[in-house]
Amino acid sequence: MDKHKKNTGIVLLSCILALQLPVSAQSPEELFRPKKPAATDTIFYPFYNDVQMIEIDHFARWDKEVYYMEQTQPRALSYSMLIPAPEPNVYLFRHRSGRIVKAFNTRQTPEILTRQFRNIPVNQKSKNVHAFFPYHAGKKALAEGAWIYSTTKGNWFNGLYKVYDMRGAGPVILSGGFSLPVNRVGLIDSLGNTRIPVEYGDIYPLKKYLLVRKDSGWGIIDRQQKVILPLEYAQFKYESENSICFLRKEKIAILYKIKEETIIPLNDYDDIPNIGDFEEHTIKAFLKDNKVGYLDKNFKTIVPAIYSTVGNYYPAYNELPSLVCRNDKWGYIDPSAKETIPCIYEYAEAFKADGTALVQLNGEFYCINAKGEKIAGCNRKPGYEKADIRSGGKNWVVKSMDVIGDCYGLVDKATGAVILSLSYRSVYQDHFRDLFRVKRNNKWGIAGEDGKFLLSCEYDDIDDLSRDMVVVKKDGRAGLLNSDFTTVIPLEYDKIEYAFPGHFIFKQNGKEGLIDTLRNIVIPNRYGSIRGFGQVEYLAGPNDFSQVETDSLYGFIDSGGREIIPQKYKWLDYAIYNGLVAFMEKGKYGFLDTTGAVVIPATYDRVSRFERTICAVAKKTKWGFINTKGEMVVPFIYDLIAAHTWMDGRYMIVIKDGKQGIVDSSGKLVISCKYDYITTFSTGYFYVRSGKKNLRVTESGEESAQ
Repeated sequence: MDKHKKNTGIVLLSCILALQLPVSAQSPEELFRPKKPAATDTIFYPFYNDVQMIEIDHFARWDKEVYYMEQTQPRALSYSMLIPAPEPNVYLFRHRSGRIVKAFNTRQTPEILTRQFRNIPVNQKSKNVHAFFPYHAGKKALAEGAWIYSTTKGNWFNGLYKVYDMRGAGPVILSGGFSLPVNRVGLIDSLGNTRIPVEYGDIYPLKKYLLVRKDSGWGIIDRQQKVILPLEYAQFKYESENSICFLRKEKIAILYKIKEETIIPLNDYDDIPNIGDFEEHTIKAFLKDNKVGYLDKNFKTIVPAIYSTVGNYYPAYNELPSLVCRNDKWGYIDPSAKETIPCIYEYAEAFKADGTALVQLNGEFYCINAKGEKIAGCNRKPGYEKADIRSGGKNWVVKSMDVIGDCYGLVDKATGAVILSLSYRSVYQDHFRDLFRVKRNNKWGIAGEDGKFLLSCEYDDIDDLSRDMVVVKKDGRAGLLNSDFTTVIPLEYDKIEYAFPGHFIFKQNGKEGLIDTLRNIVIPNRYGSIRGFGQVEYLAGPNDFSQVETDSLYGFIDSGGREIIPQKYKWLDYAIYNGLVAFMEKGKYGFLDTTGAVVIPATYDRVSRFERTICAVAKKTKWGFINTKGEMVVPFIYDLIAAHTWMDGRYMIVIKDGKQGIVDSSGKLVISCKYDYITTFSTGYFYVRSGKKNLRVTESGEESAQ
């Protein structure tokens, strides 16, 4: 570069930056020091065709604030995620008379705005970078990489400006949490003329095209609204600076190459990992229906989706064969994705730099070369990692170290031999029986200690195995299996849920009832929901009542279906303690007994539960305690009951004047309200915080250091 031109460029840049800084901050050190923006810029552009555009630039102020915070107080999470996104920029247009004739992204009328701007002369000039580059094109020139103008690329429309229908039906939540009652957007030019009608759900720049949403469908149009890609895709996602994927029903349907302006139809894939880097690899994996296949550089399928997992999404990554798994057996493909070493091994590892790999066949470990030939004298140990270190049982749950994603299996503790292929997304030992829950392709099954399946991986969910009966779910239907996994109730109900021994809540045709294991209907399915029986304890032991709901009205029934509390309450606690359950009436809370009689009238603003013979209740801002007869045990003297469950079944935290103390189950204050924080009770001590001290306090109030 010519020396004179280079120096001129430096001076020019310095002048531009100097316009952003106070006169007192012109030293070389201060010149480049970021400054927190003091106010939102108002940009006065030159008149053109007797029309002046005035821009209130909220975006630039936000960009500067983000830049300032990231330069002065850097952190891992970008401040663009923390600082609420700005309001849209306001665009005003006025004649030389000073009258504003058009206004966008504001609810103020042109008449009101004309009065607000009446003292600003029509020859007003901006006092920022736009004073040096006053023309609209100047913003375009500064757009590439200059933080002075918006770094928000979603607003770079090169001469066009994003405007909203401020009369929309919103609110719509924009990025960063900013809320606007708008639901349509369009584009105007620098004379205030509509170039894209305000009828789209959203608009983003896409070089010479526009990425738009309308009626919940995304697509691409040009600036004359000619459709380039139909507006019919549910989602889009940027895969790289040069590529966007469009999704239909969560499947990748279209790849759009931005620079080339090309549309590439795809085969409704679940995913093509790192599709934006496709140019770097001649062969690449794709995922479809939870299986892996391979494409060539023209996106043509060369290997269908037949592999459950692979060792590399790019088989041409190096010259060595790449690991693949099919039907729970392992093998290898070459750089062209041809399966040169067949999938026959129970276990296999990736090839090492020396051109060898460890495999297991028929329980025997040995090494092979790149041709699949056995190599003598290889004493390599398997490289799997223990994932579950429980001592019970004869197997380890192990994790493969050579495949993409987490893949688990089982090995024999004594021999180290793989007995369940390391190709499952989850394997864990059941807490109740010597069985293993196994997950593949988002479906669950059950395997025994020998690695053989008792239930194949075909269920959406399998309930815990602690009971004699096991609830299973598949394709939106629920059924019941015996402990040996034979069918008791077929998969024909909307819901099956354990209620109490031999009985299950079932749902059919949108209503719930109670059924036994012989499929006898104990309670007809007439309720919107049945909460469950025998799940809450009170002084007499586990109860056999359940809350029921229909059409948002609540009541209680017993296990025989008899109504004990009428189904008429808009709010009713689901738990009965000490024979009492909280209800709400006219915004106040009280308690019913198990006959439905009102024992404690609804006079309280808040209540807890009768987990003990007293219960915390509140009126206005103060808390106290009552007994099961509704008699006041402790008056309303506390500001808050910090926890509505009892510590160790005996103690509860209370707060008064900002300090915490402890009452016992009779309501007696055993630890006075003098501590800043009480964390827990364990082994005879309360653990508390007092000022800067962490203390232990006995039940009698004696203190000691933790």
